[in-house]
Amino acid sequence: MDSEQLQSVCSAAEDSCTTVEDYLEKPNDRAARLRALRDAKRLVTELQDKDDALFAPIEHGIAAYALRFMMSIGAFQKIPKTGSITAAQLAADVGSEKSLIGMAFSKSAQATVVVVRIHLTIPLVRIMRILIAAGVFEEVQQDEYKHTRHSISLLEPGYGEFFEIMVDDLFYTWSRLPEYFESHRLESPSSPTHNPRSWSYGMEGHDWATVVARTPEKLEKFNIAMSGKWSAAPVIGTYPFETELSSLSAAVVKQDRVFLVDIGGGQGRAMKELREAYPALKGKTVIQDLARVVDNIPSGLLPPGLDIHHQVHDFWAPQPIRNAGVYYMKRILHDWPDDQCKKLLGHVVDAMGPDSRLLIADTVIPDRVQREDLYCYWMDMTMLTFAGKERSEADWRDLFESVGLDLVKVWKESVGTFNTIEGRLKRN
Repeated sequence: MDSEQLQSVCSAAEDSCTTVEDYLEKPNDRAARLRALRDAKRLVTELQDKDDALFAPIEHGIAAYALRFMMSIGAFQKIPKTGSITAAQLAADVGSEKSLIGMAFSKSAQATVVVVRIHLTIPLVRIMRILIAAGVFEEVQQDEYKHTRHSISLLEPGYGEFFEIMVDDLFYTWSRLPEYFESHRLESPSSPTHNPRSWSYGMEGHDWATVVARTPEKLEKFNIAMSGKWSAAPVIGTYPFETELSSLSAAVVKQDRVFLVDIGGGQGRAMKELREAYPALKGKTVIQDLARVVDNIPSGLLPPGLDIHHQVHDFWAPQPIRNAGVYYMKRILHDWPDDQCKKLLGHVVDAMGPDSRLLIADTVIPDRVQREDLYCYWMDMTMLTFAGKERSEADWRDLFESVGLDLVKVWKESVGTFNTIEGRLKRN
């Protein structure tokens, strides 16, 4: 390592120390944590030589498939939530083969000692090595394992299912991109029915939702995955709801209008969070979604005092609630190419009144690549496979203008890319 490289390591180490110390002083500050993580990753990168840099993505890929294999044979689920388990017991629990390769007997005047040498010739032990080295599990002692705080989180509803979907479906589609582009134009897919995802499963002519639902088991797993807390993007803190909407709230109540329409809002957890956080905002909130969503809302999820109501509605149909104060969409448009987004937004624009606002809670890709929050980049790669996309501020502005909206402001996080894009009708 030459002097210039050593200086880069020193600089990265100093920056990492600074941001980690800042995070330790503010352990609940997400921005501080992301900055510390960014600088720690930079330090790792600076310490790597060319071989390390070559092997690192290979190691990550193999570890991902190793973990998926452990899930598929039920071994992951057999590791106890507390305590540890030996390789032999884990192998027995999942029915893996183990072989007794030697037995020696020795006798003495005091006792009989039976020495049993058991060699596990199962792939399980070998697979666990890479997972332990990758930090997924902890090795208590040789061939004895326990969960880490990271691995045990995959037992939470939605987490393990999402990981399985990514490895089984998305990794498969990504692996076939070279083959796909041999027979298709090398450009961003723009058709919701003809794209790498539908092509890779022999289902061209069908959109991503149909591909996901190709078997009842796949659909059930997808629904569980999407219900996980990981997907519950924040509402509070992404937009100054109280200061920006107080006067509008008062106006719609006086005029007997709907205050807020949450389009594709699912069961309503986001709106429950919003209304509980800002009780001063008055007026009816209506959550719209498909019948299969509305019909399966848990009883008691939404207390009647919050004035939250559900309406069965397909957002591809004209918007039935006109002149609402706010039309809200969270993580909807990134699933669709521009032409479909224009159709969806067109229905909203047709329903908006002169003082209505459109709030879109979604990713805004930075103009320059940032390393604090990589979610937007790998999610954009996911969207690419079925013609959706994460959009930059310029992309959002172009999309808004194409349907007669002004982009008023992008309300940004201090660190991260999940923002709120505010739009209003263009003035004549």
